[in-house]
Amino acid sequence: MYYYILDLGNKNIAKIKEKLEVMMASYGISGDFGKISPLCSAYELAKRARAEGYSTVVAIGNTEIINQVTQGLVNSDTTMGIIPIDTDSTIYDLIGVEALKDALETLRTRKIETIDIGKVSENKYFLTEAKILNSRPIPTVLDFTNFKIGGNFKEIIIANGSGSKKSYEDGLFDIKIFHQEKNKSIWQIFKAKDEKEFSLLHQENLKIETEQQCEVLIDHEVVTKTPCQISILPLALKLIIARSH
Repeated sequence: MYYYILDLGNKNIAKIKEKLEVMMASYGISGDFGKISPLCSAYELAKRARAEGYSTVVAIGNTEIINQVTQGLVNSDTTMGIIPIDTDSTIYDLIGVEALKDALETLRTRKIETIDIGKVSENKYFLTEAKILNSRPIPTVLDFTNFKIGGNFKEIIIANGSGSKKSYEDGLFDIKIFHQEKNKSIWQIFKAKDEKEFSLLHQENLKIETEQQCEVLIDHEVVTKTPCQISILPLALKLIIARSH
């Protein structure tokens, strides 16, 4: 049984709700709806659906809603589905779809993979990536338990996967550390699409400490500030992805 969680406060979702229901019926994936409100978050709705025995909980909305539903389903037998609306491309890449119709088809065909998820501090989870974006380089120390890296870094991206399905199941983050050219080190230096230089590391946990507090973002939401701990939870979520993915 499907349980759909959506935010009718999002005008883009409210506009297509009826269309969604018609399409769901035609695909044979109709179900119950849980509506987000000031008194009941997506996380709380997901926990409730899990407790009530729904086999599949589907997040309809942006990255913030998707990550809240993830938090409610982590390390459970309940399968998660996603209908992305107003999200960035990383969510589409994760489930292997390009449009609304593709997402509904994915729910119909039900290819399920168990994937890693990221955790920031005590109670924030993410499927794709967390970031620190500073206006200028900030003295930073990255503690990876067995070693530390220090430097003046402007941007750090902690990605759960690099686009391929296998990279979401390897128990490691892909960590990109963007730095000034004059601070080149012995690490291998790569060129990003926008020609910024970055160092690439593959690690499962890190603690970030900065000389001054920096915001940690998931999508465009500030979820915490440094210092903070970011960890990967291996194979912690059952997720429906495209059959061809």
